[in-house]
Amino acid sequence: MGRRRPPYLRARASGWPSIPGPAATGRYTLYHLASGRGKDSIDVGGVLADFTGVAVHDGLTSYRRYDVTHGLCGAHHLRELAGIAEATGQDWPVNLADLLCEIHKCVELAKANGATELSARRLAGYRRRYRSLITEGQRLNPPPPDRETRATQTRPRRVTATQTR
Repeated sequence: MGRRRPPYLRARASGWPSIPGPAATGRYTLYHLASGRGKDSIDVGGVLADFTGVAVHDGLTSYRRYDVTHGLCGAHHLRELAGIAEATGQDWPVNLADLLCEIHKCVELAKANGATELSARRLAGYRRRYRSLITEGQRLNPPPPDRETRATQTRPRRVTATQTR
């Protein structure tokens, strides 16, 4: 299996490789060029240092260094689950992605019908199915016995560690 490229854009500025760093609202998107994805590069964008809303992102640890409310991007979850399924041949990531899409559709339908929340029964069912799939993923991908094999477990652990309570 070949090595996959990270799912972000690359650019060149003054002949040097750069990574466009986006910050977006529902209406506007700001891009800045930076040399990497660490906190120093994010600071170049001049947005997160004074940000007070919910920062929705891909889970990169550099974002956690900001004192904001964090949200994880559903599209990134789906992309990571697809990568886990491709790398492992396991079914749980596909089933979890299907469940997340089902929940999203249910929420959108509820909003369209004027609801502000899902029923307790429906939420309990979603939580039960979600926890079952997370448990399966953890069972099939136990922590590695030593540091040398830990890198191969990073993606499954990151996805399963972000479950909501």
